[in-house]
Amino acid sequence: MPNTILWLDSKNAKIFNLDEGKLTTRQLHPHDPDHHTHSKNEGENESSRFFKTIGEEIKNKKHILILGPGLAKKHFSAYLKTHYPSVHENLLALVTIDHPTTAQIIEYFKIM
Repeated sequence: MPNTILWLDSKNAKIFNLDEGKLTTRQLHPHDPDHHTHSKNEGENESSRFFKTIGEEIKNKKHILILGPGLAKKHFSAYLKTHYPSVHENLLALVTIDHPTTAQIIEYFKIM
């Protein structure tokens, strides 16, 4: 059973932690979501900064489930494997899901 669920797309991340029956949530955004990059390297740096922020938030978590609609969850998993290998080892699964409600995300704590 997960104790941390991360819902992620390219524009935001929602982290749900369940510790001793208490649910806490946190939402993160890229540093400058309105900035339109014209260089591939600039975009990669923005993603890396965003992924690092998320990685720091979950680096001590166990049993992590990552949800999301597109490729961001796969890119983040690859980032974890390189930069946070111990966190990557704690991943339970990557699940494709569009934009679930908070109640739908909480259900994943019960079914996984």
